[in-house]
Amino acid sequence: MLFHKQETLFALDLARQPIAQARQAVIVEGYLDAVTAHQHGFGNVVATLGTAVTSSHLRQLQRSVNEIVLALDSDAAGQAATWRTLRLAEATLRSGLRPVVGPNRRQQRYVPDQPVRLRVLALPDAKDPDELIRADPSQWPTLIKAALPVVDFVLERLVSRHDLATAHGKAAAAEEAVGVLAGIAHPIEQAHYVQRLALMLRVDDGAVRQALSRLRRLGRITRELNAERKDVGIPSLEDAPEDADDNYVLALVLRLRELDPFAEPEEFDFVGDDSRVLLGTLQAGGPIHPELQLRFDHVQRQRRLLEGFSLTRLTLELERKRLEMHHRALRQRQALLHQQIEEAVAEERLELAPKLTEVAREISRIDEALQHFDTRGVTDRLDA
Repeated sequence: MLFHKQETLFALDLARQPIAQARQAVIVEGYLDAVTAHQHGFGNVVATLGTAVTSSHLRQLQRSVNEIVLALDSDAAGQAATWRTLRLAEATLRSGLRPVVGPNRRQQRYVPDQPVRLRVLALPDAKDPDELIRADPSQWPTLIKAALPVVDFVLERLVSRHDLATAHGKAAAAEEAVGVLAGIAHPIEQAHYVQRLALMLRVDDGAVRQALSRLRRLGRITRELNAERKDVGIPSLEDAPEDADDNYVLALVLRLRELDPFAEPEEFDFVGDDSRVLLGTLQAGGPIHPELQLRFDHVQRQRRLLEGFSLTRLTLELERKRLEMHHRALRQRQALLHQQIEEAVAEERLELAPKLTEVAREISRIDEALQHFDTRGVTDRLDA
């Protein structure tokens, strides 16, 4: 039996009935948070297994609830990775479909699910749910009831995250907010929040609408870039074999050395040892070992596909791949820790939990860096 942490909610087996009765689910970030909540009678609480909230997590809850509350500690509430999670969650809960079987039981069509309200609770005083509930269980229901709708949560946090007195701060705040506003399907509801954001930024609401339009345009161009990468044989992280990912990075290194012979050597989380040996050879400019010649010929073919790329684009692409490969290595380490923690929990040993938290934070940091590079790459294309 395979274990997929991106699809698993801790304590869901215990929480199904309380969730159905309350028509509400509360998602926390840690095992201990969920355990403590259940010990104190809050049975509708589940936890992600060291990962960000995924669409699969939300789909499992969507048909049993009217609302989902994300309970975040104060550190997580301010992280860019958390904000991307909120955009994903909002879009997922607004776009659900459910199958409806026809009268003859063979015809099936899909109709929209009832939208599920998403609310966010930022816990006070840098506390996590475990600490807060243990200190005073009576606070928990009050805090859950006071959780904000996701769009209101995002808008309220803009003031603390950005200097809205400066043009740069306003632009950064608008970029964050429109990512959530774009997921609002109802035009009247979206118009309400567009006007509210414009008032906060002290700009005309037409400027906010332009930002929304630009975001949609960026989405189209991102899809075009992905298609272009496939057209010229460049593998993507999602659908390429891992060794193809290695070959692509080696081709980037080779092409960059041709344009900039004095570029600083870098390290990568390669899958195979042969890739590390070949990288060292390419960076040193030495002769290719005969056993690696066939592999090098394949890398050379990919290098020729990169000849139309500028030095800037090659540099950005190589840094993106370095981050992606490090991200993959961390995910593998995280999966191993999850397996060890499952065994430790069964034996009531929780000493591995802090290690998992550390890895999860590093993954969030890399998620943020990758998002930064994705945005820069699209902007380069727009300005070209």
